[in-house]
Amino acid sequence: MDGVFDKDYVEFNVRVSEVEMSLKKYIDKNFDHISNIEDSLKLLRKFRFILKRPTLERALDAKYDVLLAQYSKNLERIESLYTSNNKNPPMVRNLPTVAGCITWSRHLIHRAMVPLKHFPKHILNP
Repeated sequence: MDGVFDKDYVEFNVRVSEVEMSLKKYIDKNFDHISNIEDSLKLLRKFRFILKRPTLERALDAKYDVLLAQYSKNLERIESLYTSNNKNPPMVRNLPTVAGCITWSRHLIHRAMVPLKHFPKHILNP
């Protein structure tokens, strides 16, 4: 009787490991090409809420590093855009010059700040 349980238990653990590996591959595939940091952070938050296995939690934590690196690149692009256009920013049609400049700068600030709100506090303040 005990031998049957031990065999079933080992088989169960093997299958759980296979499912974990499949989930890890799926997660890796979703984060191979990041097109939108906000959407990726929301997806990561959903995965963290659902998946409570230690190996998967480590894999998810590693994705935060990837997203922080991507966010850093986005900030560099925003900075470059600002430095190249701050004297003569692109204008929205039918806006006065000052209002157009303010709108453009607020858009850049929005692009820089919104993803930051989606990062967990423990990632930003280690």
